[in-house]
Amino acid sequence: MFSDSINQALPNAYEGYWITKDGDKRLILWSNAVVLGGDGKPEYVIGTGIDTTEQRELEENLVASRKQLIAQVQELEEKSISSISL
Repeated sequence: MFSDSINQALPNAYEGYWITKDGDKRLILWSNAVVLGGDGKPEYVIGTGIDTTEQRELEENLVASRKQLIAQVQELEEKSISSISL
């Protein structure tokens, strides 16, 4: 993976899961950047990881809530139309 990072256009980003020492599964967003030396060759690779587990869970919950709300609105619309037709 290291050689791939240097050979690709950087910075790059990818997500992966890490297991903590407590056994928790955490989603990490990794970003890498290459610092070039004066000769234009890679001198350093800087990598950072940000734990995005809670953010992803919140996003998924928001999508699920939105779908549920849409279904409820559609059900209410159908009931309203039915009661008008009677």
